[in-house]
Amino acid sequence: MHPTLPSFADALALRVYRRNIGLFLQQTAQDLGLPFAALCPSPPADRHRVTVDAFGLELTLSHPHAGHTDVGDLERWLITNAKFGLIGQFGAPWSDALPMGLDPINETPDSVLAKLGEPATALSPARLAAGDRSQSYFMSDALVMALTWREGLRGLEQVWLTRLGSELVDPV
Repeated sequence: MHPTLPSFADALALRVYRRNIGLFLQQTAQDLGLPFAALCPSPPADRHRVTVDAFGLELTLSHPHAGHTDVGDLERWLITNAKFGLIGQFGAPWSDALPMGLDPINETPDSVLAKLGEPATALSPARLAAGDRSQSYFMSDALVMALTWREGLRGLEQVWLTRLGSELVDPV
């Protein structure tokens, strides 16, 4: 984990869509009790989804040489997105800390506003009436965090991380 980050989820957020994360992927597989090939199969895949039922986590990984080699360069694997299921969507509910200090039970749109700033998508009455309780937040470094609220807009059902329109750079 990054020495200044408080949680695995923050360390993961730092590495979404970043290159040279091979050691992090090896440690992640070990910490999640997975064989390394479960995260980074051979031959490499263009889009490889891994659901870790025991942790309530879903990761999507990709390798730029998928279809062109039998063994992918470890440092070229990318985590294209990460989803934390807080109500058991991916097996058990995610029970560890969330990125940016989010509280899965007590967050409200106002409390998240104080932590993440203005959302890119608003919770309109029409969207809420249609059952859409999701909001996206554009963070620094092109990180996008999408939140799905529980009914009543108190607590979170899911947190989804990706990075849009950013250069593939090494994590700090």
